Amino acid sequence: MRTTHRAYADEAGDFNRICRFIIDNPEALRAYSTWCLGRFVDWKYGLWGTKLATPGFWQKNAHLWFDGFGELAGFAISEEGGADFAIITRLG
Repeated sequence: MRTTHRAYADEAGDFNRICRFIIDNPEALRAYSTWCLGRFVDWKYGLWGTKLATPGFWQKNAHLWFDGFGELAGFAISEEGGADFAIITRLG
């Protein structure tokens, strides 16, 4: 199936989209990563570090993939904007 991808965009509703993805796919998150809903919310709204002072931090550090039906199929995310990142996908 063909996929499309783009950078994270608040104006496109991506915060809610990723939250729903995490809630709907707990087996993928907990079995294969250390990410959870709380960690994602902290990534977006945590008030520590330099994220809030870095223009475009969220757009530069999260990338979303969509399936042929326009549904979120997965995302890549860097917690602090460094070279480390996680790739989270649906199972199956």
